[in-house]
Order: sequence, then structure tokens, then C-alpha cells
Amino acid sequence: MVRIGIPRALLYYYFAPGWKEFLERLGAEIVVSPPTNRFILDRGIKISEDELCLPCKVFFGHMDWLLGRADYIFLPRYLTLGKGENVCPKLMGLPDMCRAIFSPDLPLFEPRIDRWGRYYREFFWGGLEKVFTTSRLNRAWQHAQKRQKRVEEKKEIKNKKAPLLVVLGHTYLVEDNYLNLGILEKIKNLGYNPLTSGEIPRREREKGSRWGKRLFWPLNRRELGVAYLTLRGKYPQIRGIINLSSFACGPDSISAELITRRTGDSLPLLNLVFDEHTGSEGLSTRLEAFIDLLEGGAGCG
Repeated sequence: MVRIGIPRALLYYYFAPGWKEFLERLGAEIVVSPPTNRFILDRGIKISEDELCLPCKVFFGHMDWLLGRADYIFLPRYLTLGKGENVCPKLMGLPDMCRAIFSPDLPLFEPRIDRWGRYYREFFWGGLEKVFTTSRLNRAWQHAQKRQKRVEEKKEIKNKKAPLLVVLGHTYLVEDNYLNLGILEKIKNLGYNPLTSGEIPRREREKGSRWGKRLFWPLNRRELGVAYLTLRGKYPQIRGIINLSSFACGPDSISAELITRRTGDSLPLLNLVFDEHTGSEGLSTRLEAFIDLLEGGAGCG
């Protein structure tokens, strides 16, 4: 049985259900790197370029962990997710950066995902066609797409008890507890329930993402959608918004500014920027100050 590794980082947090369904349908043994830890973080920082954002640096730590533990590594090259959309160039170039950092002969499966492009079929599978037949790949991919859609549409708000704090940010930052220094648990310990964009169905997020001109970064647009739903009073039990972003991420800096301008004085907002120097104690202090402002009836920028 072919062992195929998946780095537990970046787009894994969005597409893991579909990816796993795809590889299981092919009969592969799936090897997923462990949750981010100190070793993976330090290794990723050491081998990657300084100008990369923290989630990208951690990604390379996960890649390093998988080397020697899998026959191939599954690393789709996402280009577009819809008409008029572009994925971050760093995400597009992950296979190329991995070969530059590790080895030109790195055993990658890199299917090209371009939902609005016109690439030839032989470029799509990215090496998978050398191990599996095209008909089998097509069937497995169809099942994977259905699985991913079902998961996204079945999202629901689990934390329905008031008071709520909306936690915006890329899922690979919000759901990686080591990367975000356990912020969701810190919020709970302060007496609030965090509501993340991952709990809101895709259709709801899309309805709220129409902020005049359509933002062509799909991952950031979903966060804007949740912010807009919040500001419209979709969830009246919400007391404030916490927006997480990564230092050196261009799309994050723009979406954070848009959210700040739209929020204004209507709802308290706390913007937090993460990099490898962000400390747990400093984060706790900022959260506690934000909660004090909420309970004192004041806003926060």
C-alpha cells in the first residue's frame, strides 16, 4: 500500500475532509504530521525564508517531519477557487519552494486545482497518474468533492450560549492551538465563548462577503463575510470581534483594515498580529484588557 503524507498546515485546515476521502478512495495509507509543536515550529523557522509569514514557516516544519515517513507527500497546487479569485502566491508556489528547500527530487503529488483555468488534463494530476489510473483518479476526486461540500454545508454554530466573541482569521491560524498560543482556550477561561468562521456554513459566509467590490482572495473573503454578518446583527449574542492575522501576510493586512473601517464604533474590535516572537503572556494581557473594555462598555481598536 502506498503511504501518502499530508502536512497538517495551511490548506489542510480547509480541505482535509476532501483530501482524505480522495486518498482513501485510491486505497492509500494516509500519514498526517502531528499537531504543531516546538520542534516543528523551530525546524520550520530554521529552514524557511525570513520574509515568509508564520503559518508558511510552520508548514515547512511539517513537511520536514514527513520526510522518510511517507512514500509521497500530497501537496495540491491551488491556483483559483472560483471566478475572479486568486489564491495567495505563496500557497500557489508551495511545491516549488519545497523542492528548493529540500530536494529537486522530492516525491510530491501536486494535483493542480484551477477551477476556472484551461489547463490540459495531464497537468492536473501532478504525478498521481503515474501510480493510479486516470479513471480511478476521476472517480475518487468526484467523491472527494462531494465529501468536502457536505462538510462545509453542515457547519453549525456550536457555541450558542451568550456571551460570544467572534474570532476571525485564517483557519490554519485559528485552529492551530500552538500557533495561536491557545487563544480559544484563553477566551473561554475569561468567561466568553469563541465563535469562529469555521462554524458558519459556506452559504452564509458567501452571503455576507459582498462588500461592494468582490475581494479576489477567497480565504480572506470568508472572514469578511463573517464580519459583515456579525455587524448586521445576524448573531445578537456577540459582544465583540477578535481578528487574528499573520505578520508579513499582505491579504491579511488589507482585510484587517477593511474590517476595522467597517466595524467603526458599532462593535468592540481587537486586532492581533502573530509571528514567531509573539508571547503567551503578552497575548493574555491584551485579551484581559479587551474583556475589561467590553464589560466596562468601552470600545477597542
